[in-house]
Amino acid sequence: MQLPASTPTTNAFEVLTHPLRWHTLKILDEVDTARNLAELAAEITETVSDESLNRAEERIERIQIALHHCHLPKLVDDGLIIYDQEARTVALGDIEHRSQLKRLMDSELSLV
Repeated sequence: MQLPASTPTTNAFEVLTHPLRWHTLKILDEVDTARNLAELAAEITETVSDESLNRAEERIERIQIALHHCHLPKLVDDGLIIYDQEARTVALGDIEHRSQLKRLMDSELSLV
């Protein structure tokens, strides 16, 4: 018997496959408060290396754009975060989804 493609575990693994989404969730979980998008991008920049860019400001701007247009909407759709586009703040979302995702993130860290 095959599981449907949209099981919570399948969605969670898809969410965790991109480093920006993984780091976003990890940072938000660690601070457990809403973060400004620029601050979040700066924190991610400290942990994610992009060899094609030389200056930190460029990396931060590029990560902000990627988060805003691609990754944060995906996390919002999955109920994992709340993103206020006007205020540019990001916070963790639904508790049930977060606990499932946290278990997966922790198990993924133990595999590394």
